[in-house]
Amino acid sequence: MNRLGMLTGVAGVSALLCGCGSADKPKFDSGSAEYQYYANLEYNVLSDVVIDNFYRQLTQLSQAVAEQNAEQEQSLRAQLRQEALQYRGAVENGLTDGGSARRRSIASAMAGFTGDAKYAVQLAQIATDPSENESVSTFASLGLAALGDRINESAERDQVMAYVARLMLPSAATWPMRVNAVMAFGKAYSVTRGDVLTPLTDVIVNDPHATVRRQALAVARDIGDSAVLPEVTRIALKDPDASIRSAAAVTLGGITDPRALEALKEAQLDASPMVRAQAVYSLTAQRTIEPDLVNDLIIDGLADFDEKVRENAAKAAGMVGDQKFTRSLLQSLSDASDGVRVAVINALAVVIPYEARKDGFPIVAMLDEGEPLIVTAAHRALKKITNVQLERDAEVWRKWYYENFQELDPEWIYRDQPRPRYAPSGIRTTNRPRSTPRTSTPRSTPRTSSPSGR
Repeated sequence: MNRLGMLTGVAGVSALLCGCGSADKPKFDSGSAEYQYYANLEYNVLSDVVIDNFYRQLTQLSQAVAEQNAEQEQSLRAQLRQEALQYRGAVENGLTDGGSARRRSIASAMAGFTGDAKYAVQLAQIATDPSENESVSTFASLGLAALGDRINESAERDQVMAYVARLMLPSAATWPMRVNAVMAFGKAYSVTRGDVLTPLTDVIVNDPHATVRRQALAVARDIGDSAVLPEVTRIALKDPDASIRSAAAVTLGGITDPRALEALKEAQLDASPMVRAQAVYSLTAQRTIEPDLVNDLIIDGLADFDEKVRENAAKAAGMVGDQKFTRSLLQSLSDASDGVRVAVINALAVVIPYEARKDGFPIVAMLDEGEPLIVTAAHRALKKITNVQLERDAEVWRKWYYENFQELDPEWIYRDQPRPRYAPSGIRTTNRPRSTPRTSTPRSTPRTSSPSGR
């Protein structure tokens, strides 16, 4: 899921939580009565030291989410949950600390990380209380987002969801709170419990803040209900903000539906490379609807003017895994972008089966490249395609191919006739510039039918 709420919820109140200093803890022998007293006190009171520690971890989690570092995000969430449970007494006391908005704020966030549904109503009431400090309400909405689908375990679940829906309204909450509310709604949404998507589609269409709309589109993708398609295709794909159109293309990739395929086909003609890149990558989810059209659209993406579109098209080809992509991918081995060529090589490793291992011969030339990422990808691809473990040396691989497929060996091809004379073109020298344009003319419109021989 594309989660923005954690980031905005923490960043929006950083000045409040970072403003106070912290005193060092008294030091006593571990067996003394004084040590036990302060140990018990620590777990029942959110001291400045503990607040600073929680805030630091929340900030690190925000960064991990922003950087899409799934491993670090998972580790930090587990750590926050463990410490939230450890300091449960301090969190509960902090929720009702009328003398410190700073303490109530961090307690509201950490209550969500306990995973205990009993806090759901309390957090929802804090978040929607118009008399509450704004930072406290923001962190309470963050706590609801952290609580997620545990909201469904609350005895007052329907009441909580009504509060969440209210928080999604521009008239009721700030935009960071609305982002967190959208996250909470998406995690707790349940068709079997009678939930409807109207609050979410209203955000997609009407919210004045682009970040909130992008979060709503990401949640719509995770839910995967085709009921959102009219809003996504009619409004989001035609939005003047390219980031909204791009997010809409991502959403369409999570909903397998003929209408989604038609919208993605339209998105491949978008003026923004960002939108086209997302659209071609999202096509993979629609292949069961019309395989030939999807294949053609992906191949069109390999010839786009923008290198990120071409790179995503190569990745999409690898995800689909159809052998029919082989010819187009081999042609893209000469792409000017190293990123595209790495993606192409990785895709070829998937689409070329062992029975067609001869088709992988052009990858051998990539071992002569100076770029380590290309060489590594080529070596890995060749080993996978051929099921042979040879060293990372182009001549060794050429010899293997010549021995197993003599029709590839120039010595065999010209055994009874003179070789043609030619001047070296220099196209494949390792020091050629990567910024030079492609020599072929990219297509700007999708094909309408599959060409023969593909």
